[in-house]
Amino acid sequence: MHILILPSGYPTKEEPLRSIFFKEQALALKDGGHKVGVIYSETRRITNINYKNFKRNHFQITFNDEEGVNTVRLHGWNILMMRNFLGVNLWVKQTLNLYEKYVRMYGKPDIIHVHCGLYGGLAAKVIKDKYSIPYVITEHSSTILNNSLNDYNKQILTESYNNANKLISVGEKLKSSMKNYTNNDIVVVPNIVNTDGFKVYKDHKREKFRFVTVAYLKKNKRIDLIIEAFNKLKKIIVI
Repeated sequence: MHILILPSGYPTKEEPLRSIFFKEQALALKDGGHKVGVIYSETRRITNINYKNFKRNHFQITFNDEEGVNTVRLHGWNILMMRNFLGVNLWVKQTLNLYEKYVRMYGKPDIIHVHCGLYGGLAAKVIKDKYSIPYVITEHSSTILNNSLNDYNKQILTESYNNANKLISVGEKLKSSMKNYTNNDIVVVPNIVNTDGFKVYKDHKREKFRFVTVAYLKKNKRIDLIIEAFNKLKKIIVI
């Protein structure tokens, strides 16, 4: 298939780990034998603007082969404050423009894979309405899990979900939260893991287990709960 990925975030030169799992999935699809492309309208914080950064990112559009994935980027800035009406609509228009340029360069995709309904889902809906390209949404966002959206974003998410050809959640709890915004069916497909990078040895003779958690040290990741849980666990069993 020819799959075009429309992420709501993607690695940039300044932030190479930003939403890196979206890129990892694109590479996995490519390795699976599919033709894969990405369009991404980059949004940088306006507080970081200076002559050097603006010279490097001045709303130019680039076409690159990024590890076998055809990637079209607009090197932009968050000039209208993303997440309000003006900012969201500008981002959607920029994404539509990238789609049209992508098609002229690489051909029409069979399907669009959106990562996160806000705001990639809205852009995909606009493309579907204009060019009849089906789209699926894989939802990752913890803001939906926590039900912390304002009315404007709830409206956008409902519109994006209801017009998608398929909805995917990366977990069961997130799936339950997604149901607040649509009556469409939702399937659960967990985040992918490249198991070629490590091996798990099942040694039943070991007297101790080793536990590991991998995450950003951000408040919403609740690493504090993990520490508290292990503190309670050590009082019950010997680790």
